[in-house]
Amino acid sequence: MITVIVTVEENGTQQLAKTLENLISYALEGFVQEVIVLHDALDDMTRHLAEEAGCNLVENKNFQAVCSDARGDWLLFMEAGATLAAGWADIVSAHANADGGAASFQLTVSNARPFWQRFLKPRVFKSPLACGLLISKRQARANFKSQETAAELMRGLAVKRLRAKIIRA
Repeated sequence: MITVIVTVEENGTQQLAKTLENLISYALEGFVQEVIVLHDALDDMTRHLAEEAGCNLVENKNFQAVCSDARGDWLLFMEAGATLAAGWADIVSAHANADGGAASFQLTVSNARPFWQRFLKPRVFKSPLACGLLISKRQARANFKSQETAAELMRGLAVKRLRAKIIRA
């Protein structure tokens, strides 16, 4: 049903392991069809982990090709180290079946900013993918013509917030 695309920084072995561990049961159930690891440069240990886990390794430069070649009808972009809270698959499945368009996840309470900061300070994350991005393959192909990364795709894209939670890296 979905292809998970994980962005990995150099020396991201522990972060990638944490994310892959979170996805294993969903891959065994067939909900996650494949995991693609997007990277600029991987160290040997991270590369070995991804290959042993059966992930496809792709350099960030081939971003548009990744979307076209993905096996799943829906693409889930997330950072290495992020994990999805229990129950996410049911919510994503319902959203996909309703053809709900692009969506992101809610941060867990431990990752959310304090109440006063939400109003007084601008929202700044290390990455636009901090809350993940769920997008249909069809919509991604249509919107990726001029964008080169998932972060660039998210700019200007109407994104619905799902009830499912994500725990940031």
